[in-house]
Amino acid sequence: MLRSACVLLTRLITGANAVWLNCEPDSKKLRIYFANHGSHLDFATLWAALPEAVRNRTRPVAARDYWDRTKLTRAVSVGLFNSLLIAREGITRRDNPIEQMSAAMREGHSLILFPEGTRSQTAQ
Repeated sequence: MLRSACVLLTRLITGANAVWLNCEPDSKKLRIYFANHGSHLDFATLWAALPEAVRNRTRPVAARDYWDRTKLTRAVSVGLFNSLLIAREGITRRDNPIEQMSAAMREGHSLILFPEGTRSQTAQ
């Protein structure tokens, strides 16, 4: 019920409307959805645009250092959205984000990615 309320609230706040061109969501196919990232609403908007059957099998990929820092942020990211939390720093063979994403897909989940991640705050 909380997930449904979150979908409705996100759709009301953003006013976003999905237009699927030659890639309609299909609950029988795995997909990697990706987009640019400007705010936390980007993920929620894309997630809320998916049909329920697809949304239930889709996991957003999120930064562990940000979303796992408190019980509340973890409850929202993992409990509500079923996020796959990955490390952005200190990557090891044992804690490999690519392997974690591959494992999630082998388990039957599509993924939502924002590949550019956090942008640098300093000029290059």
